[in-house]
Amino acid sequence: GVNESVSAKNDSKESSHGNIDDEFLQFQKEINQLETADKDESKCDQNVHDELCKVLSSMEGNKCRAPFRSQRGEIGYHNAIIFSTDLEDDIDDIQDVMVKVMFCNPVCEEMRPCPYFLDGHCKFHDNRCRYSHGYSIKYSDLEEYILPDYSDVDRDSRCLVKHEDGLWHTAVVEHYLGDHKYFVKDSDSGDTITVDAHDLLPLNQLALSDDDTSSSESSSSESESVAEFRSPNGASCYASNEINYSVQVGSSAMGEWEQHTTGIGSKLMAKMGYVWGEGLGKNSDGRIEPVEAIIFPKGKSLDKCAELRSVSGPESVEDRFKAEQVKQEKRIKKMENTHESSIFTFLNQNVGRNSRELIRTELPKKRPSSDQASNSNKTQGTDLNFEMYSVGEDIKKTKKEIIKLQQSLQRNAERNEAACAQMKQKMTVQTGILRNLEAKEQRIGEEINKKKNHKKIAIF
Repeated sequence: GVNESVSAKNDSKESSHGNIDDEFLQFQKEINQLETADKDESKCDQNVHDELCKVLSSMEGNKCRAPFRSQRGEIGYHNAIIFSTDLEDDIDDIQDVMVKVMFCNPVCEEMRPCPYFLDGHCKFHDNRCRYSHGYSIKYSDLEEYILPDYSDVDRDSRCLVKHEDGLWHTAVVEHYLGDHKYFVKDSDSGDTITVDAHDLLPLNQLALSDDDTSSSESSSSESESVAEFRSPNGASCYASNEINYSVQVGSSAMGEWEQHTTGIGSKLMAKMGYVWGEGLGKNSDGRIEPVEAIIFPKGKSLDKCAELRSVSGPESVEDRFKAEQVKQEKRIKKMENTHESSIFTFLNQNVGRNSRELIRTELPKKRPSSDQASNSNKTQGTDLNFEMYSVGEDIKKTKKEIIKLQQSLQRNAERNEAACAQMKQKMTVQTGILRNLEAKEQRIGEEINKKKNHKKIAIF
């Protein structure tokens, strides 16, 4: 009985030792599995990170459209190039990656790439330099690059034009000159310049800011509101509430009245984009003849003014009134020269006639004194000198007018044939006036020299 109990105890001890060994082996097996899983996971994460690095490195140098917030708070998308990428260790999604871009068409100094930074010699920090060392933006905020389409560039098309300072300014296309050259008008200054195609970026439907988006939508709605119809001859027309003026060749120059003023009207019109020689309006198809200022005579009734207006016809009321004033002055002078007819006038004319004739026959005719002759010569010489001076001033003004017409003719040689014809006609008239003035100046000079020579001879 004792042996059996001892053997039973030994068996229980052996079984307990076997269970502990099995549990320890199972524990080691599970630990090995966990270590293998951690290694696989870290290896997978490393592979993902390496793959992201490869993708981002391949993206550097690609073109895109990146948003830029201006100092006024407006956000607009501009053409840019991905300059560099910044991948942190804890980022696994490419959409969260920060990239630095350089703008291709900078519109302000903050967007302009720093030339010293690109060469590696800029001594300022990224935040201290006035130019751009790269604009940081999320990759998810980038848009696809859009190739510029020059086929839709037409008159009144919005565009960006590169200036000498390296910045791009908004402008409006005025005319296509051929050979990839465009004639554009700057939206800010109103100046017209000629640019090549590589210095022009058509905006088309691109919006540089939120204001551009709203303005493009309003312009599209306005264009849709215009109804198209067919005229009797089959030509297509557009019905709108705008008044269309036909181009008319004017007989007088726009702003001709400013020769007596400081010319502020012409300066304001030039600021607003008016080109001399063209008609008014958006398409330069408006009136060229200036609006006539009608001045009615002072102290006259409305009926009298209306009568003068109806009788004058094409002649202005002011000219008509001036002509009447001249006639009235002549009439008054004539009345002053005529003596009043009375009995005393009759007696003086008839009774004193014989005595006056007798005195006239007895007394010898007085010769003008030397003082009177010298005074008359001085007066004539002064008049000639004054006339010579006035003719010289007229010649200067006429030459300046001819130079202005020549410059205007060169500017509008390929744009407005009607205006060019008008300017040529004016140049012909001004040239004839100049010839007459020069001939008059020559005659006056000869007269002055003649009097000087006569005076020298009279001394001897």
